[in-house]
Amino acid sequence: MPDDLSERLRAFVPPPSRASLAATDELPSTVKHPLASYYSDTPTETVPLVVRETERAARHDLQAVLRLIESGKVAVSDRTRRPGRSATRLVAAALEGGDFYAGGPADEGDAVGPVKAFAWPLVVQAAGLARPAGSRLALTKAGSKALDASPATTLRTAWTRWLDTPLLDELSRVDAIKGQNGKGKRGLTAVAGRRLALADTLAECPLGSWVETDELFRYMRAAGHEFEVTRDAWRLYICEPEYGSLGYDGCGGWNILQARYALCLLFEYAATLGLIDVAYVEPAGARPDFHELWGTDGLEFLSRYDGLLHIRLTSLGAFCVGLTDAYEPAPLEARAAFTLLPNLDVAATGDELTFAERLALDRYAEKTSDRVWRLRRDRLLAAVEGGESVAAVREFLSFRSDAPLPAAVVQMLEDVAERNGSSTRALCLAVGDRQLAVPAASERAFRRALRKLGYGLGARASGGSVGKAA
Repeated sequence: MPDDLSERLRAFVPPPSRASLAATDELPSTVKHPLASYYSDTPTETVPLVVRETERAARHDLQAVLRLIESGKVAVSDRTRRPGRSATRLVAAALEGGDFYAGGPADEGDAVGPVKAFAWPLVVQAAGLARPAGSRLALTKAGSKALDASPATTLRTAWTRWLDTPLLDELSRVDAIKGQNGKGKRGLTAVAGRRLALADTLAECPLGSWVETDELFRYMRAAGHEFEVTRDAWRLYICEPEYGSLGYDGCGGWNILQARYALCLLFEYAATLGLIDVAYVEPAGARPDFHELWGTDGLEFLSRYDGLLHIRLTSLGAFCVGLTDAYEPAPLEARAAFTLLPNLDVAATGDELTFAERLALDRYAEKTSDRVWRLRRDRLLAAVEGGESVAAVREFLSFRSDAPLPAAVVQMLEDVAERNGSSTRALCLAVGDRQLAVPAASERAFRRALRKLGYGLGARASGGSVGKAA
């Protein structure tokens, strides 16, 4: 609009209202499959909407991943510093509830591949908590300190450091978009500016309310939080550089480039770090807007993040983006979901258990029937060793039980706390998969710690300090 005309209109045309962001407090358990709306001849079909609350999981996962790295088990590429297939599988097994999607690597049929399990090894490197030592990650001094520090503070640092890291361009995780190397890479914009636009948008989201991702993207553009991923879309393509170029009109729009980049940052990094809860479906068919592009006939989804439909800013997220000066964990809502019995059985009662409740019970107990679990000391110890506190376990059981905890359950939790408090980690070194090496100077302390854990050590071998716990 010409400046002179703009000035004349300003005198009597009211300014546009400030952009607002629509949100809701409740989500349905199922949603209409997007393909049913995109294609008129597709029969209406509903699919389950998976809701994952990430705040508690992130606090657990941080400690679990740091413990894995401390044990020297997480391998990364010496060139890209990215985890390989075996490393992501190992990390996924340690995460609370596993990764967002189950299944094998992305190159196995239509499997989605890792999300959280891929992000964590990169996040801890960007945060300065770990660095490559040969082919595996090793904890830095900051990483060792983080094992005993407040997880929330460490997660905030990790998010802040991720906003600036050159370790990864999230667009590279959209495998179907080719041409991101060579001349195409030179045309890509700086990742820090893109991430800042998303971080600023998250800071304007309502705390504790669900926002649809498409609504979030609309708001970003209306509120001036726009960004570009490339200065030359002709270099990016799908399937083939000439016919599949995204430089053609209508091929490289917001929904293809900016939206897919944003979905990756939100799903793989913001959600992994506990900033946002997520509600999602399987990615296949979730965003069919790319099917009109050349060369996409064989693609079930353009990105593994296409199924992300809603996000919700958490209390941890508000702390990480600077909305609050201190972190106050969201209180666990009391709900009578099961009965704890003196024989350590956990019997589900009333309404169906939520996804998160089933995940928690599977960590602490063994399922013995469709609606009954039995608490197991070994699973509780494994959960605590993975970074979960006994206090958090007791809180969950208390807030979900329809009666006070039986004495047998209280005793088991106290026993787990006592055993976990007597650590042998600083007194020995792993030798292979089945043996420990104990320095002579630490042998007495090691034996005392083992006895506290309920184990005894056999007679010492002549000339050595390697033994097996009996």
